[in-house]
Parts: sequence; C-alpha cells; structure tokens
Amino acid sequence: MPDFTIIDGGGPSDRDRVPSEEEFVDILRSLAATTLRTIRGAGKPHELIPLCSEVVQAASRFKDAAGHWPPAGMIAKALKMSDAVEDLYDRERAGKILERDIDRRNQDGTIDRHEAESAIKKGVLQIIASQLVDQPLQEKAGETEMRKGITDAIAARDKRQKYLQLESNTRK
Repeated sequence: MPDFTIIDGGGPSDRDRVPSEEEFVDILRSLAATTLRTIRGAGKPHELIPLCSEVVQAASRFKDAAGHWPPAGMIAKALKMSDAVEDLYDRERAGKILERDIDRRNQDGTIDRHEAESAIKKGVLQIIASQLVDQPLQEKAGETEMRKGITDAIAARDKRQKYLQLESNTRK
C-alpha cells in the first residue's frame, strides 16, 4: 500500500504567495472603484489607504516573481472602461452575432447611443480628474466631450424613434 503522507516542503504561505496577474488586477480595480465611489460621495474612504497598500504590495510581489513591475499595458487594460461598440464587433468576429445584427444596430441608433454614452462617461471622468488637480483647460475639454456626447445621445434617440416609426409603418 502506497504511503500518502503529506510532507511539508516549507513552501510559501498564502500571505507570501506571488499574486497572479488576475489577483493584481482585482486589487487594482477594487482601489479604482473605491476611489471613484468615494469621489462620488458614496464610497468607503477608510478603505482607500489599505487598498493602496495592497496594490503596492501586490505589485512588489509581481516584480519579485516576474523581474519587472506590472506592465503599463496590463494596468491600462485592467482600468479601461468597457466599450459596447467594440464588444459588438468582437462578438461578430467571434461568430456570436451576424453582420446583419450590426447593420440593424447601426440603422436603429443603438451604436450611436453606445458611442454617445461612452463620450459622456469619458468627458465626466476628465472633468472630475481635472477638478481634483486644478486643471481648468482639461476640465473644459472634458465638458466639451460630455456635451457632445449628450448632443449625440439625443440624436441617437431621435434616430431610434424614426427607425421604430418606420418599422411600425412597414408592418401595417
């Protein structure tokens, strides 16, 4: 009968374990989300400093294991806002939706609405970031982007209403 005794090899404890990219990204995103919620007035500001410490510790462990700091591309990807239009085209390339579905979304204003919402979000983030560090020119640029997004969202809504009206008339 084989001996199934487990031998303690003195390996690293959970605390000393090197974080995977996923673990680092999770901690970084948690810090970013908590920061944004705190700026909004709905976060937990008491968690910010401990989260900052966790990010630094995870990055340091990553560096020790990989020989370099977490790469900028990985950090940028982790903090990048989702893009509904890009996601649609990715789904089409993967064969999950058809080109005609993309065409319909173009005709009915869905893609225009997604692009407008993205511009609004980016503009608002630019405004907030610029206000935090007193950069009025960048704040104005954010306001311009946000306002254009709002104008485009209204146009997308109008396009959708016209599309639905035309569809309704076609079915009669």
